[in-house]
Amino acid sequence: AKKLKKSSMETEEPLWELPFYKNYTKKVKSEIADLKNWTAGVSAGTIMGGAFLAEFIDKTPWAHLDIAGTAWSKETSGYRSQGGTGTMVRLLWNFLKNY
Repeated sequence: AKKLKKSSMETEEPLWELPFYKNYTKKVKSEIADLKNWTAGVSAGTIMGGAFLAEFIDKTPWAHLDIAGTAWSKETSGYRSQGGTGTMVRLLWNFLKNY
């Protein structure tokens, strides 16, 4: 998380660490399937997306970069043009290059 935050600062692509508690994974359990990727009645979609992904991770370090709300823009702003933003691409490139 510290290295991702450093890359965030270096690339000016903001991110922040949300809380993640193991009991969140209970909400992705299903009576029909092993897991469900939709949690009715839970409004913390970003955290629940992470809870779903956590079920596939053993001891490997991981991060969930939720880009759903920032992946598309209706207007040009700074270096980003209208359309697909490519959000987190610069951050991930920086992270991979440096770490």
